[in-house]
Amino acid sequence: MNKTINLLLIASASFALFACSSDEDSTSGKPSNAACAANAECASGICVAQGGGTCAPASSTCTPACATGQACVDAGGEQGLCLDTVSESMPQGGAAGSDGGNEAGAAGSDGGNEAGAGGAAGAGGNEAGAGGMSGAGGAGGGTPADPGQVACNDMFGCFSECPDGDMACPQACFDAAGPDAQGRYQAIFGCASAAGCEGLDGSIDQTCLNEECSAELEACFGPTAMPMGTLDCNDYLGCVNNCPENDDGSCRNSCIESASPEGYETFQSIITCLNDNDCFLPSGSADTACLEPGGVCGMAWEACTGPAAVPMGTGTCEDFVGCFTDCPQGDSDCVNGCVEASSQQGYDDYNAVIDCGQDNMCFDDQGAGDQACFDDNCAAEQVPCFGEPLTPMGEGDCIGLVTCLDACDDTDPDSRETCVRPCVEASSTTGFDNLNAMNECITSSTDANGAPCEDVACAQAACGDEAALCYADGMIPVPAGQ
Repeated sequence: MNKTINLLLIASASFALFACSSDEDSTSGKPSNAACAANAECASGICVAQGGGTCAPASSTCTPACATGQACVDAGGEQGLCLDTVSESMPQGGAAGSDGGNEAGAAGSDGGNEAGAGGAAGAGGNEAGAGGMSGAGGAGGGTPADPGQVACNDMFGCFSECPDGDMACPQACFDAAGPDAQGRYQAIFGCASAAGCEGLDGSIDQTCLNEECSAELEACFGPTAMPMGTLDCNDYLGCVNNCPENDDGSCRNSCIESASPEGYETFQSIITCLNDNDCFLPSGSADTACLEPGGVCGMAWEACTGPAAVPMGTGTCEDFVGCFTDCPQGDSDCVNGCVEASSQQGYDDYNAVIDCGQDNMCFDDQGAGDQACFDDNCAAEQVPCFGEPLTPMGEGDCIGLVTCLDACDDTDPDSRETCVRPCVEASSTTGFDNLNAMNECITSSTDANGAPCEDVACAQAACGDEAALCYADGMIPVPAGQ
């Protein structure tokens, strides 16, 4: 079952040094990413100083305006970055410093900090990846060994937290990193260009980058994790999918090291296929149509996960959603069982919801769906799977709503309409929103070490404020049997 796997964990195998500009095609001069010694040498008229002098495309989106001696550079994802330009008397330098990453992060392209099994941010996480803003490498292995590595990692972490469309945020991250980290970040550009790792579209061949620029990669993110274990590709994906969203790279690196070289190579073949066929969406997630049977990367996906399950049962979309929601994360056998128990119509209805969400960019850079976006754009598609939307229209608070819902019989297939709907309709919008906020907090709660909470005590510590609005005593109840 392809669409329930968190495809945002599949990283892109390439990233662009700078975004390509169509304006350069009709202008004399060197293209983006070419080495330069003066602004006049570049078609864009911009030769940035970092990396020893590199041509870069112009942008008009920098906020605030760039200072004297800087130019607004197109960093991809419709974002601009103010970078120092060479002075006309400045001699052309070579590639120096370093940036870093993990082969698993595959250039960090994954959107957010879920960058493939090791990426610190994603080429699309905050839609800045195409210019390396969120993608120049991936989270390396272990703790950074020097202050420059710490600053470089912090810079990429900052990039990954920038809201989509916030033009000033990436610039602030870059400026705050300091000259050392900035130099390491830009050094990858010089190395990749000199080594011939860039394609005609400005993208970078990750294999070439890892082979030719390993020192530059390691300098920013630390040593690269290498597959040396026994996990096959499917087990490796399960391992990565179980890493916490705020993983500092240690969990994903552990998965890499636990993977067999063959299993990891199979995973990388998926990334290569997705890149070669433009299967990554603006959010950084993979277009699941590419991975379906018959899709351009269907065979690569099947080589990793096994033959795709086929719906052959009688279950509705609602039955299917309820089934796979109960599956442990990463348990593909459970999910496949849900697919097989579904009818073709039920499964098609589910895919229609997912496709609508992708078309309308309702998934964030961690793969979580924005319910408001779904409600605004995919209301009709949701009805076969979830029924008519539940709409609060009363005056009850969250405590009253929770008390009402607790009395509903979960084993009654008609409970949604006979009990849940009346409870929600009696609630106020504020009470309903408070319940959703608490549930979201509990779902994403982590302990002091950043690991997902495994018990109520941990969730209580993380979500006490939210629980106080929904439980009279402010305490999240312990589920029966625990």
